[in-house]
Amino acid sequence: RARRRYDELVARGSNPDYQDILANVVERDHLDQTREVSPLRKADDALLLDNSNLTREEQMEWLIQQFNNITR
Repeated sequence: RARRRYDELVARGSNPDYQDILANVVERDHLDQTREVSPLRKADDALLLDNSNLTREEQMEWLIQQFNNITR
């Protein structure tokens, strides 16, 4: 998510610091996950896809594979 935000800001003509953006994302995630009321949590049956280094096509392949595994 930090890389996506960084790329968005660069496309707008900004000169952002990637490490600042990453630190902000990490801090916000921590706050969301540890807040007292309605903390952000992954559902017990949720699948986790780290798409940091995947193309859209690879993400789609992963999704189809997961779907096929469930429907068998």
